[in-house]
Amino acid sequence: MTEHQPIGYAVRTGMRTLAFGAAALLAGFSLSPEAKAVTQEKTIRVGVASLPPGRGNVYTLFGSPSMFTWYAMFDPVTLVDGGGNPIPSLASSWKNTSPSTWEFKLRSDVRFSNGEAFNANALVATLNWLISPEGLAKGAVVAGRTKFIKSARAVDDTTVVIETVTPNPIVPNEISIVLVTPPKAWADLGVDAFANAPVGTGPYKLEGAWQENAAKMTAFEGSFRAPKVRRLEVNNLPERAARFQAFTSGQLDVIIGISPDNIKEVQAANGKVIALPGPTVLTWALTQMNAKAGVDIKPLADPRVRQAMNMAISRDDMVKEVLQGYGQGMGQGVASPTFGHNPNVKAYPYDPVKARALLAEAGYPNGFDLLAEVREGYMAGDLEWHQRAGADLQKIGIRTKVQLIQLPEWLKKFVDVTWDGAAWISGWNSAPAMDAMGAIQFHTCDKGGKVYRCVEKEQKLVTQINSEFDVAKRKQLIHDLIQIQRDDAIALFLYEAQDLDAISNKLRDFKNVNRYLNYHEMSLAD
Repeated sequence: MTEHQPIGYAVRTGMRTLAFGAAALLAGFSLSPEAKAVTQEKTIRVGVASLPPGRGNVYTLFGSPSMFTWYAMFDPVTLVDGGGNPIPSLASSWKNTSPSTWEFKLRSDVRFSNGEAFNANALVATLNWLISPEGLAKGAVVAGRTKFIKSARAVDDTTVVIETVTPNPIVPNEISIVLVTPPKAWADLGVDAFANAPVGTGPYKLEGAWQENAAKMTAFEGSFRAPKVRRLEVNNLPERAARFQAFTSGQLDVIIGISPDNIKEVQAANGKVIALPGPTVLTWALTQMNAKAGVDIKPLADPRVRQAMNMAISRDDMVKEVLQGYGQGMGQGVASPTFGHNPNVKAYPYDPVKARALLAEAGYPNGFDLLAEVREGYMAGDLEWHQRAGADLQKIGIRTKVQLIQLPEWLKKFVDVTWDGAAWISGWNSAPAMDAMGAIQFHTCDKGGKVYRCVEKEQKLVTQINSEFDVAKRKQLIHDLIQIQRDDAIALFLYEAQDLDAISNKLRDFKNVNRYLNYHEMSLAD
């Protein structure tokens, strides 16, 4: 079989996709920087909604905003480019040697910032930890995405063979979620101590200890993607307005995630706005099993109630008024740049009259009480969407309280389904693999930790999809699953927004591809 053969991914077409000041951000990655050592004694300053709650335990989460910190210090096994194709990172090539066996060749010029060598044993140690009981307990989110691995073994210093539980056609994409840690430091320190003093192969290393509101880093010149700029600061600014103010006052060079109504102000401040297709759909998950004691999930067990909730949301108005057209209302959790997105599945129509009728039919003519736990800063315009969704539900008789929580609290509740209410924010994120099953998995029986929904008819399709190598057949099976999820209204589907980032006029060569920032290529003008 050929090496690097992609499953066949679709890039978004026909939707509003703009780049202000950056024409080719979806091109590929470069892992061979022009400069082999630091050329600028400067600091790149980035503003994000949150630092990683697990600090340097890179298996506690994936996706934004944590990856904007971790990608500076760590490298994944593979990357996925803007076309959905797996490309080299720590692995230089791969091939499928049998339906359940993949052979990965690794780079030979890589070391961790503490001096440990990156080799086949390092990757095997990482993978073995993820599939171990400790990994499933202390890295449940990422471990939940690596359940496809049955075993990993080193053949020599630069060759690893991975056996999968069942035939898996997208291992090179799925393994892009794995950031590799040095085995000796990981074992000697233990997970918690390592998280406070992380070590990776990336272009930057943590300088001193984590700070409450910042991760300050210095260049790791021994990295295989050595940076051009000496220092990097990733600043924790949970409120979007605070990030924007820091940017316009010159305190930040990059802010990740701005509101559409800030675009003109960024340009007036001589900044550039980067608008790119986002890999995430924002929803409210609706707990249907394993709820915390005392939480009433009985109404949500009825699909008519869930359908009524979806019909109550005025998505088109919110796209226009909150997102200024940068996004679209959704009826599925798979974002449009993702392989497997079903273009025929549309958002539920806004029909509050039909919604009230469905509630009455389900036995709730007077509605019911609902607590929704949400967080701000995950996607452009998200807080206003949450508030307006709650107001729309109120109009059909669902007495909705929207309660803000922070990311660390969200993570704890997500793993064991310990929400105080029956609804909670859930971003269906297809990055980094850019495959539909990455977004779908956490809403099936395969979720890491406790599950909140497990339906036999859906799980049969999941099993088929995960072992189907024929591209066309696999896509059709995913489309079938998405249609079932939409008809069953498994979540309160809200919207897909474009990722909007702002960069200063001094920052050069910025790229954000599937939420991967190319820190090693960035520089600052004098």
